[in-house]
Amino acid sequence: MKSLVLWGTGGVGGARARQREGVTLLSWGDAAGAAMRAAGVVCEAAEARLGAEHVAWRDAAADGWTSAWPQLPLIDGRCFAEEATWKGESLGWCAGPLFHRPGRSSCYVALLETFRLLLEAEAPDEVEAVGLARDETLLLGRLCNALRILFHGPPSTAPSSPLSFRLRRAREAAASLWTAVRPRRSVRAATAAPVLWLLDEEPSPPSAVPGGEAGEPPPFRADVTRYSRGGVFSELRRARVLFRHQWQRLRKSPGLQDLFRHRGVTFADLGQRDLAELMLFELPRAVRRYEEVAATLRALGPRLALLRAEDKAAQAACRACAVPFVFFRGFRERAAAAPDRGGAPGVVG
Repeated sequence: MKSLVLWGTGGVGGARARQREGVTLLSWGDAAGAAMRAAGVVCEAAEARLGAEHVAWRDAAADGWTSAWPQLPLIDGRCFAEEATWKGESLGWCAGPLFHRPGRSSCYVALLETFRLLLEAEAPDEVEAVGLARDETLLLGRLCNALRILFHGPPSTAPSSPLSFRLRRAREAAASLWTAVRPRRSVRAATAAPVLWLLDEEPSPPSAVPGGEAGEPPPFRADVTRYSRGGVFSELRRARVLFRHQWQRLRKSPGLQDLFRHRGVTFADLGQRDLAELMLFELPRAVRRYEEVAATLRALGPRLALLRAEDKAAQAACRACAVPFVFFRGFRERAAAAPDRGGAPGVVG
């Protein structure tokens, strides 16, 4: 019987004793590998056993799962992209940026891929986990059960309910209220600008604009929070109520187990944290950006808007207000144009 032991932040003396028993010992994590080398324990790292090519495979699997997630059936035959909408615009794209953050659902998918490749390469009869993180132990144990491999490890349970977000929600609501009531600048001086510049991260507006004419004013940089009135706050409050009710309904849906699943392993108990973050914070942020940009466009009436390629909420606002837009090539922005979705052709570089 072949035994595989993944050793994390456990005592090095114990690792040496297990190695004498003839088990296949692999260090898990850079810290564990460094501690074993310092103690003179000859042990190969788990990722080194897999090789460098597994990183591309793992990342591709995580990207594919994240891309498909908004389209998977969730409740009543409808997917998340169909459930999370605002004024006819789907907000399903909000899941991608959130899930790709460290410690989020795409990381669980990548972790399952790493464990699967390791188990296929080693083909053990039993697996033991020592000193791994709680989530790692939980996913490894579930994968071993799915593959019918005996698993030894400390009992690990996921949170029974999502994290409490009440204080955080109160802070964001207070910030939104302050934005709605604070003094605002007059918009009359800027109404002659034909191009509205919505790239807040750039140090200065671009010097060339597609379709610009001689003698026209340069692109006008607009602070969208200065042009939104109390209507934005009321719409944001309505969106928070709507998405909170949807979250309470979706998190109890039986389809949630299949929504957070990979390689036959479900991690819905871990993914509920992401679902709460998505519904209670990311979607209201997208609505706030949408409403602020829409209010700015209505106030200034530009002929063209310059946007970041990933600013989906601003693009939706431009489409709703019938304002053409192009993507500006900034430090991180990818050159692109959207002539078929209301944007004018061409890219400012």
